[in-house]
Amino acid sequence: AQMGIAAITEISLGGLKIILPKELEERLAIEAQGSKFEVVFNLPTNNKPIRLSCESRNAVDSNDSFQIGATFVDADFQNYKSLQAYLIWQKIEG
Repeated sequence: AQMGIAAITEISLGGLKIILPKELEERLAIEAQGSKFEVVFNLPTNNKPIRLSCESRNAVDSNDSFQIGATFVDADFQNYKSLQAYLIWQKIEG
């Protein structure tokens, strides 16, 4: 499986938006609608990495990167709960 580092620009219970450099996208090829991929990230409130499966919904091509919007699929319950708790905490804090 190919791996790469992307920036998560938005995240919600429904899914996320990532920015992927063009050279990485050529290797990963996830911008096509329906492409399945996995994201692994850490939340500031939780030191255990969260791993969620995603499916590409849309991609916006900019000069040197792709902005990919994806929805979560078959989310692991525990990971999903951690994400939910974090998003609620963000709302209270923000």
